[in-house]
Amino acid sequence: MADGIRVLSVDDEPALLEVGKLFLERYGEFLVDTVISAPQALNILNKKNYDAIVSDYQMPEMDGIELLKRVRLTDKTIPFIIFTGRGREEVVIEALNNGADFYLQKGGDPKTLYTELSHVIRQSVQMKRTLMTLAEQEQRYHDLQNANDLIQSVAPDGHFLFVNKKWLDTLGYQEHEIPPLIIFDVIHEDSLKHCMETFQRVISGETVGIIDAVFRTRNGMKVYVEGMASCRIVEGQPQYTRGIFTDVTDRKKADAALKESEERYRNVVEDQTEFISRFRPDGTYVFVNDAYCRYFNKTREEIIGKRHIPKITEEDRAGVTRHLASLTREHPVATESNRVIMEDGRIRWQQRSNRAIFDDDGHVLEYQSVGRDITDLKEAEYELLRKNEEINAAFEEITATEEELRQNYDQLSEKEQELRASEEQYRALYNDNPIMLFTLDSEVKVISVNHAGASQLGYTACELEGQSVLKVFYADDHRAVTEHLQICLKSPGEGFHWQFRKVRKDGSLIWVDEHARAIVNSAGDLIVLVVCQDVTERRKTEDALRQANKKLNILSSISRHDVNNQLLALNGFVKLLHRKIPDPAFEDYFNRITKASSRINDMIQFTKEYEKIGIRVPAWQDIHAIVDRAGKVAVLGQVTLKNDLPADTEVLADPLIVKVFFNMIDNAVRHGGRITTIRFSVEVRNGDRIIVCEDDGDGVVNDEKEMIFDRGFGKNTGFGLTISREILDITGITINETGKPGLGARFEIIVPEGQYRSAPH
Repeated sequence: MADGIRVLSVDDEPALLEVGKLFLERYGEFLVDTVISAPQALNILNKKNYDAIVSDYQMPEMDGIELLKRVRLTDKTIPFIIFTGRGREEVVIEALNNGADFYLQKGGDPKTLYTELSHVIRQSVQMKRTLMTLAEQEQRYHDLQNANDLIQSVAPDGHFLFVNKKWLDTLGYQEHEIPPLIIFDVIHEDSLKHCMETFQRVISGETVGIIDAVFRTRNGMKVYVEGMASCRIVEGQPQYTRGIFTDVTDRKKADAALKESEERYRNVVEDQTEFISRFRPDGTYVFVNDAYCRYFNKTREEIIGKRHIPKITEEDRAGVTRHLASLTREHPVATESNRVIMEDGRIRWQQRSNRAIFDDDGHVLEYQSVGRDITDLKEAEYELLRKNEEINAAFEEITATEEELRQNYDQLSEKEQELRASEEQYRALYNDNPIMLFTLDSEVKVISVNHAGASQLGYTACELEGQSVLKVFYADDHRAVTEHLQICLKSPGEGFHWQFRKVRKDGSLIWVDEHARAIVNSAGDLIVLVVCQDVTERRKTEDALRQANKKLNILSSISRHDVNNQLLALNGFVKLLHRKIPDPAFEDYFNRITKASSRINDMIQFTKEYEKIGIRVPAWQDIHAIVDRAGKVAVLGQVTLKNDLPADTEVLADPLIVKVFFNMIDNAVRHGGRITTIRFSVEVRNGDRIIVCEDDGDGVVNDEKEMIFDRGFGKNTGFGLTISREILDITGITINETGKPGLGARFEIIVPEGQYRSAPH
């Protein structure tokens, strides 16, 4: 610190850099260099070293967050403070997530502001230097304590000198339980004798190699370990042993489980009624189960190592060979049936499920076969064929009624002609409709499209019918269109509405407003009827309006940022001037300048809050949860907040409604006087829901019940209630003060019918 803390200050406002340098260097503790852009900062950082960096956020060419990211690529530890007039929550989060040490917002009294900045810089630098000295000392101990192995050090008399955290966690001990123990207290009796002999060999200086042992946990459980141990010997005397062991309990258990599984598998195979075998590609058998031996009346010795048992009939032999050759890595399993010749000469049918087992090069090592006798099934099939022939004969007798059926067919033909005439009338109405009409099947393919639907997209009906309807939708919307249509198909009779982009044949895009309904037609098929309307021009108008609002907000934000910077510079120079001219005759002028500056700042904050109103689409808001969150953010002091609003209740409102509840709580605490309690509740009145916020403070006098909602009224700025009324008014919600003076304030938020619901589950 004797040479001063070297600080690099980055800001695109030269006046603020000058004021900051004067304030920070006035006591000689800081040495400040200033630059007016992030690229200049990166250039000077390549040449000089600094103890800390203070940077503005919003700057041309490169903002403060990007500068932070570039600095952190080469220096992870230098303190970096974001010092800006932009106080948005997302900026704070982004700064801290990218490695900023502190975030300090410009504004207010310059002396207080730069005093806080100097404290933040000093604290950051001291913390960095302290951490650097501790890091190396902590690393060695940390490595031992957090190793994945069990590490121990034991004295020649067997007492423990050190055990790490893994050792304690594995064996279930606490640190204070270790001093009385000796090494053999934690050795299981299964390996106690072996470990005693090994310990004597180790303290004698012998290298014993890998040690297998069984430790015992505090509650008597076995822990299998493998590891190594050595002894430090000074002038021929053992000082202490060092041991590192790995917990191999899971591996031991897995080995035991594998043996048990193999035994269980062997029992399952042997108990099967199906005959199971394994054989090589040349037909040599390597395994058969008991069922196989019983079926073919042979012993294992008569089968293992032999070929082609059983003997397959001449007619089926080629088919079996083709079947085995068809098995591949992609399709290694298949089933086939064939006839075999038994020992007594009888022919039996068997069905086999065969699996080919391949080596790494794709060659067949073995075949595994599971078979069963299906002779009875085959005989049943032959009987079924005989019965089928009898049925065919009976069917021929039915043809005698053919003439009667033909007469019925003629009547149906007449009805069909009448139906065709009706269908032609419908088709004319369908095709001549100026609105785009589509009919889709359950696979969302186009069954039919009218003239307007095809021509407005630049196609003929023939080019679209039979094609997927996705053909005329913009590719980026295909997934969403498919999901919407599937939902429609799952809810026949229910109407659905959406907007998507469609692509004309010439590649141009149009926005289409679509209404769809799934129905079951006379043939019993599920189809979708879609009515479309081109809304491209309306969308363009809406997009243009959104862009205009966005540009106005950006312009407002930039202007506010610049005014804030100039205001901070003005306040800084006024403070410096006040110190240099401590004349009482000018005191009144300094006070007036300060009050005017404060009023300007309040006006800027009002525009910042006001421009957010109506930016986002109204949505259902959980008012009980919002009051809980607002209560946690507000500074309540000794005031009690009671939230009697029903849980899981929602109001359709602008997302900024959370600010309304915060403003009411903050307003009550600031202006309630002798207030002790704030209570939120709900009432029902003429179908509307009345959200009530009431307190037991001084209340509002009758003449001021409407004036409190005017901007600028009250002890502070009066902006809170003004903005609250504007936020609620977006969705037709009103707010009034109805309390009695002296008995506390009572605000009633009137939510119209239809904008209040229980949250869906």
